Order: sequence, then structure tokens, then C-alpha cells
Amino acid sequence: MTVQVGPQIRSIDSPPSRNRFASCHSSQSLTMVLALRRSLAMSSRVANRSLGMLHQQQKAMKHTHTLVLIRHGESEWNKKNLFTGWYDVQLSEKGNKEAAAAGQLLKKEGYTFDIAYTSYLKRAIRTLWHVLEQTDQMWIPVFKTWRLNERHYGALTGLDKQATVEKHGAEKVLEWRRSYNIPPPDLDTSSEYYPGNDIRYKDVLRRICLWPSLWNSRPPAYCPSGRAPLCLASRRARTW
Repeated sequence: MTVQVGPQIRSIDSPPSRNRFASCHSSQSLTMVLALRRSLAMSSRVANRSLGMLHQQQKAMKHTHTLVLIRHGESEWNKKNLFTGWYDVQLSEKGNKEAAAAGQLLKKEGYTFDIAYTSYLKRAIRTLWHVLEQTDQMWIPVFKTWRLNERHYGALTGLDKQATVEKHGAEKVLEWRRSYNIPPPDLDTSSEYYPGNDIRYKDVLRRICLWPSLWNSRPPAYCPSGRAPLCLASRRARTW
């Protein structure tokens, strides 16, 4: 049986010509080559993107520095389970040992520092002294600020924690201790714990008005870039 195909006549039962097979094979090869090129191009873009990300990460790591935060050792009021806040209590014997041990551990791990920060409270200051002594870095600059003091507990200062829970309830006491929006009861200005009666804090209100909070401002000018700072503070440095 034959059919008319343009100007030519061929049998539909006859096999395709060798040229048709060659043409088909050539077309498939071209398609495979194009697909391979697209795949290679895509792989190249992915590889370049990955290398670019790796380069950015390595570049960022060169500008990454270490900030070491240390809580003070046990204080005399920690031992008695009293609310301490801004009251300037001494470290206990155990607290001094804890601070020295922290310094020894830092030395063992090879830490070196360029600058140190601490609060106005002697429990934090003495902890810093122990750390710097143990790491043989007592020569580095030390800056003190009341903003690193422990949270001020207001009228709770000096009270037994368990007795306060029994009186006001665990939920309310936890709210006073942890909330950023609900302060503890106000402390009477005649109290021995009132910070306004302490020479260290007499001008705090004036300084608050003059200088922006550390939470909202750039690092102080005396903290050079590229340095490794050490910060000694209480567990909760948020104050009221």
C-alpha cells in the first residue's frame, strides 16, 4: 500500500530511511546537550551563590567578638533567702569561692579580655576582682554603672522571700520579681534601703533625663570596636 506524501511516493510498510534515523538521533542529542548545558549553568549559579554566602559568613565571623556575662557569687542575703535588689551586701564565703572558681575556669579556657563592666554593688565588683585576679588581667579598664545593678525590689527589699510568698501569694510575688510592666510596692523614702539616701544614686534621676538608656543607645565611646568585653552583674539587671 502506498500513500502520496508531497511529491514523493513511499510505502507505509517500508521502514524509515537511514537519514530519518540519523536526523532523529541528531535532534535527541542536541536536546540532551542543551539540557546538560542548562543543568550545568544552574549548578554553577547554585555553587556561586553558596560560595558567596560562605564568603559572607567568613567575613562576618572576622568581625564577631565575644561577650562574657557572669553573675556574682552567692551573697550574704542570698544565703538568708532575702530580697536584695540594690542593697549593697557582701559576698558570702561560698560566694568568694564561686567567683574565684569562675576566674580559674575562664583562665583554663584561655579567655582574655580588653575591658570589663560591672554594677555599683560590691558583690558584683568583688566577683569581678576575683575573676580578673585568677585570669591575671587586673590591669584592664573597668567601668561601673548603676544600670547593671540588680532589679530594685522596692518595699520587698530585706524581706524573707518565702514569708513574702505566704503573705501575698506565689503568683503575685513572681509577677513582682519577673514582670517588666508591674513593679514591686514602692519603697518609703525614709527607709534605710531607699537609694535616694545613698550618695551613689543621688543624681540618678538627673542622669536619666540627660543621658539615653543603654537599652536604646549605641555602646559607650569607651568600648572600642574589636574588643572582647567582660560584664559582671546580677541575674536581673533591669531596674525600676
